[in-house]
Amino acid sequence: MAANPSLEVQAIMLTLVQIKNSHSSSAEAASLVADYMAFDKRRTERRQYQKAFGGMGIIVLLGALFGRVPADQAAIVAGLLIAPPVALAIVEVVHWRRLLRRLDRARKEAQIPRKS
Repeated sequence: MAANPSLEVQAIMLTLVQIKNSHSSSAEAASLVADYMAFDKRRTERRQYQKAFGGMGIIVLLGALFGRVPADQAAIVAGLLIAPPVALAIVEVVHWRRLLRRLDRARKEAQIPRKS
């Protein structure tokens, strides 16, 4: 009886990474996940404000384009309306970079080089 070639076993090489099992690393991971979840919730809330204020700024500029609003006043109002979304975007970038730095530190601390 011949062996079925589709049932042959293929060797797969997996990369192994050792992770330190300590209370501080698990506490740091839990803290990082909690901070990310809080960041994500705040980011969702910020995006709503960014869309609302940015949309109003665009509407004012369109009003100036079609002559419904004086151009000099439209520029001032649009600038004031676009300022909060820009500030919120800067805050989001700063928080995101802090989270990425913490994640990189946690990755470096968690990995132990493999001995050959």
